[in-house]
Amino acid sequence: MAAKINTKFDVVLRGGRVIDPARKIDRRMDIAVRDGKIAAMEESLPVSGAKKKINVAGKLVLPGLIDVHGHVCEYITALFGVSPDFSGVRSGVTAVVDQGTVSAFTFPAFKKYVVESAATEVYAFVSIYSGGGLYANLNTNFISPQGIDADVVVEMIKANRDVIKGIKVQVEAGTYSRYGLETLKIAKQTARKVGVPIYMHLGHLFSISKGKKFNPEQIVREAVKYLDAGDIIAHPFSRDPGAFVMRNGKVNPGIFEALDKGCYVDVGRGSHFSFDVARQSAAQGIVPTTCGVDLHGLNVVPGRYLNSRQKMINTGIERTRARRAEGPGTTRGSNVSAISLCGTMTELMAIGYPLIEVIRMATSNAAKITHIDRRHGTLRVGRPADISVVTHEKGHWTLQDFHGSTAKATERLIPAFVLCEGKVIESDVRVPERVQRKSSTLLVDAYDQAAE
Repeated sequence: MAAKINTKFDVVLRGGRVIDPARKIDRRMDIAVRDGKIAAMEESLPVSGAKKKINVAGKLVLPGLIDVHGHVCEYITALFGVSPDFSGVRSGVTAVVDQGTVSAFTFPAFKKYVVESAATEVYAFVSIYSGGGLYANLNTNFISPQGIDADVVVEMIKANRDVIKGIKVQVEAGTYSRYGLETLKIAKQTARKVGVPIYMHLGHLFSISKGKKFNPEQIVREAVKYLDAGDIIAHPFSRDPGAFVMRNGKVNPGIFEALDKGCYVDVGRGSHFSFDVARQSAAQGIVPTTCGVDLHGLNVVPGRYLNSRQKMINTGIERTRARRAEGPGTTRGSNVSAISLCGTMTELMAIGYPLIEVIRMATSNAAKITHIDRRHGTLRVGRPADISVVTHEKGHWTLQDFHGSTAKATERLIPAFVLCEGKVIESDVRVPERVQRKSSTLLVDAYDQAAE
C-alpha cells in the first residue's frame, strides 16, 4: 500500500512545465514545498491543505538558476559591484558567484555585508590580486605579481570553503605585456595548494605596455599548459585579440587543447559578447559549459558607461555622498538592466543552442563546475526549495549586442519569480528588447584611458 502524502504544504506550484536536465525531467508536474524544502513532486498533488497555491501553467519551472559570473561586491568595490539581489533573485536567479571582484583582503567585509545579507545565495571565486576589483582595477599596479599575496589567499580559502569555490585571474594582452604569464602561474600554484579551480579571463582589458609588440594569439597557446581539468575559461564569444577566435576566424587551437584536458567554458557575457563571433565559434563546435552574465556597475544600464577614470571616480564620490539604503549608488531601486541571465540564455538560443541545453548550462552544469552541486542544480525531494519560474515566450525579436551586430530570436525567457528555500520573491528586473548602438561606449575605453 502506497504511503499517504502529508498535504500540509506551505507552497504548491501547480501545472508548470518542470525541466530538470540533471534528472532528465521535462513534463508537467506539481511541486510542493514544506519548511523550505521540496516536499513532493508529482504530476498531480492534493492541495487542500496547502497554505499557498500558485498556478504556473504555461511557465517553465526550473532548478534555481545559477549565474557563475557576477560582480556583486557592492560598495566594497565602489561602482563596479552591484546588488547581489539585482543580479540574483530579482533577475530570476537563486545563486550568484562573484567572479573576482572580491579579494582575500576584502573577503571578510564581503561575507558580512553581502553574503550574509542577500536573499540570493552568494559564492565567490576570489581574485588572485590583493586589490580584487577595487575601482575596476583601473590602476595596473593592482594586477602585478607584486600585488599578490598567495599565502593570504590560501588562508582565506581554507577558512571559508563554504563560500569560496575558486580563484579568478586575468590572462590578457595588457597583463601579458607587463608580466608575461607570471600571475597565471601564481594563481595556478595557489589553486593547486587548496584544491580549487581557476577562472581564467581571456580577451582585452588593459592597454598594452608601451613599446611591447607581440601576437596576442600566442597567449592562449602558452597559457593552456598551466591549466588543469576543471579550470574555467571565459569569453568564447569575444571580439578581442587573445580570446577564443583568431583574426583568421578560426578558434585558437589552444582552446581545443584545453577542452581535451577537461577545462570548461563560460560565456561571461558582459561587454565581451558578439553575435558575429558567437556564430563563428559555435560553427566550429564550441559549446559553452555555462552562461555567466558578467553584470557589473559599468554595464548595468545601457547609456550609463563611465568611459574615463576621472568620471568614474567623481561619480563614485557623488553617489557615495548621496547614498541612501535604497537610493543612488545602488542597483536596488532600478528594474532595468543591460543584460541578465535569462537574457543571455535567450541570446544563446538565438544562436542555435537548444532550450534544454541552455537550461543545463544555467543549472546542473553551473552547479558542477563551481562545486555547489550538493545544494544547487537539480530539483529533488528533500533539497532546499530553490526554484526559478520563467515565462517562455514565442514570437519574433531582433537582439542586438553592444557592438551593433544582431540575431533573430523566435523565443525568449522572462523571469517571473523564484523560490529561495521556499520563500516566494518576485523577479522584476527586465532587459530592454533592443540595446541601441549609441548606448554602447565599450568597457575597454575605461581601461585604455586609465591603464598607464
